[in-house]
Amino acid sequence: MLKKLLKHEFRATARIFAPLLGAALILSGATWIVVRLGGILILSGGTDIVSVVPIGSPIFGLFSGILMLLSILALFALMVAAVLVTVQRFYKNLLGDEGYLMFSLPVTPGQHIAAKLIVGTVWSAAALLLMLGILTVLILSVPGAASYGLTFANLLAACRRTLGVPLGAFFGISFCTFLAGITNSYLLAYLSMSIGSRRQESRLFASVAAYVVLNAALMVLYLIVMAVSGAVTASLGILQTAQAFVDSLPPFTVACIFMGVSSGVLLAGDVIYFFITRALLTKKLNLA
Repeated sequence: MLKKLLKHEFRATARIFAPLLGAALILSGATWIVVRLGGILILSGGTDIVSVVPIGSPIFGLFSGILMLLSILALFALMVAAVLVTVQRFYKNLLGDEGYLMFSLPVTPGQHIAAKLIVGTVWSAAALLLMLGILTVLILSVPGAASYGLTFANLLAACRRTLGVPLGAFFGISFCTFLAGITNSYLLAYLSMSIGSRRQESRLFASVAAYVVLNAALMVLYLIVMAVSGAVTASLGILQTAQAFVDSLPPFTVACIFMGVSSGVLLAGDVIYFFITRALLTKKLNLA
C-alpha cells in the first residue's frame, strides 16, 4: 500500500513542481544559448589563477545576466515549494477534513508519514541536484573556459588536490548530510503540527508555537550537551590532546567527521520525531 501512496503523492505534487521545473530548465537553456552566442565573461590568467572580465555585446550581457538570475530564482522557488507543499499536504491530508478519508484507507499512520516524507525529500534533493548541475553547466559554457583549462575533468582534479580525496566522496557525504537535515526538518514540522492539532480552535497558532518551542528546547539541549562535553574533557585533561589531534587531521577529514556526527544526531532525531508523531496520529488523532 505504501507504493500506491507514493504514486499518488508524486502525481499530486508533480502538478505543482512540473511547471516550476519546466520554467527552470527553459530559463537555464536560454541562458546557456545567450552565453554561448554572445558571452559576457571570458577567463584569463591561466588555469591556476583565473580572472574574469566582461566581454561581448552589452545586450547579450544584460540578457544573460537577467536569464541567469531568473534561472536561479526558479530553482530556489522549486526548493521552497518542495518544503511548503510537503508541510501543507501533511496538514491538509492527515490533520484536516481529508484526514477522515485518508485514515479510512488500509494504511497505517506510519506509512502515511513515510509517504509524505519520502516524496518531499525526493523533490528537495532533485531541486538541489538540478541547481548544482545547471550552475556547473553554465560556468563551463563561458566563452574561453575550455581554452584556459576550465573543464569538468580539470575541476574534478582541482577538487581532488584541494580535498585530498575524490570529489565524489566529499559530495556523497555532503549529500547524505543534506538528506539527514531535510528529513529532520520535515519530521520536526510533522511533529509540531501533530501536537498543534490538539488545539481545536487555534490549530495553526498552536502548530507554530509547538515548532518554536521544540526548536528552542533542542537548541538548549545542544548547548547543554556541548557545555557538559567541554567540562568533561577539560576535567579529564584531554581537551588539549583532542584539540591537537583535530589540528593534525586534514581539513577534509575534519569536515567528514563533523558531517558524520551531525548526520548521526539528525538521524537519531528523525527516529524520535517519527515514532512520537506516529503515536499521536494513532492514539490521539484529533481531526479538524
